[in-house]
Amino acid sequence: MATIEFKAYHAKPSQSGFSIIFHLDGTEMPFPRREMEVRTTGEAIAAFEVYKSEASKTGKPIAACMSLTSGRAPNGFNTASRTPFYHGLNV
Repeated sequence: MATIEFKAYHAKPSQSGFSIIFHLDGTEMPFPRREMEVRTTGEAIAAFEVYKSEASKTGKPIAACMSLTSGRAPNGFNTASRTPFYHGLNV
């Protein structure tokens, strides 16, 4: 069993697609982060698709990502979570 985390960062359109804006001053993320436990990479990808769908409904430009926070990564998770690592929403 692995614990994965979904995060959404502020983003803005750029010439190469989008740029991620990291706020180190305590500014709230554009969409709440979420953690869940998964057994397979398929479960993680399906949950990430739901997270991205919900985050995109805000209408804000967002860069979403998923990462492993604890446990052992399911087979194929490392490749799936990094191809691409950040997903641009509403950019």
